[in-house]
Amino acid sequence: MLSKRSALRAGLIRRAAINNAKWCSIVCQANGALGVFKDQAWYSVADVPMYYPNIVTLKASCNWHLVESIAKKIQGKASLKDSFDTLQLPASKYEKLFGGKWFVAKSIKLRRSRYEIVRSVGTLKDWEEAISDKPTVSKFNYKVLSHPAVRIIAVKKGDKITGGCVLTRSNEVVGLTNFFYPEGMQDDYWLICLSAARIFAGKASVVGYMRDDLLHAIMPASTMELGPLSVWSRKES
Repeated sequence: MLSKRSALRAGLIRRAAINNAKWCSIVCQANGALGVFKDQAWYSVADVPMYYPNIVTLKASCNWHLVESIAKKIQGKASLKDSFDTLQLPASKYEKLFGGKWFVAKSIKLRRSRYEIVRSVGTLKDWEEAISDKPTVSKFNYKVLSHPAVRIIAVKKGDKITGGCVLTRSNEVVGLTNFFYPEGMQDDYWLICLSAARIFAGKASVVGYMRDDLLHAIMPASTMELGPLSVWSRKES
């Protein structure tokens, strides 16, 4: 039987996973790749945008057989976010891309005047160019920008966007994703983005995840780790 603290942590991880799947679904749908929410997983069998998964597990009880039944419907490679890092995936069929940790934010002193909300498609284009260190096909558009659950945050130096994040609201939580910053400014920009998330969230918890290779660089004492996740690619047959 789970302790009260463990149960709260497990509940936050599940809400964080659902929130992240909602963000993935918003981006995928805005790019013509419709997704489906089921009890155990969210998935899209369409050609999803680069860096976005085809499958996100929503419960720790989701098993490999269910994942494989979905993955078989996808032509070519399929990507998978194991939100609880519990799937026993065969190495012959799946390659691990990276691991990460879910987090929940602690209370901080808010910085209200250091950021702005992206409100136009033109500024959104500038934001997307700023987050990528190389030219990529645009994934964000008016459908993403105008979604009522989404806020895109820009941090500027002068007139140039140099950092920011995406905030997505779902049941009882706000997810903080797509965080970026100039070299050496991660702590300052993190607190700015976390302030934006806190204000948007109100009384809701702010959650998200960081890759293991970035965890100690950009997840300071303002957050608490909740549990592991992993991201995988299904090899082409």
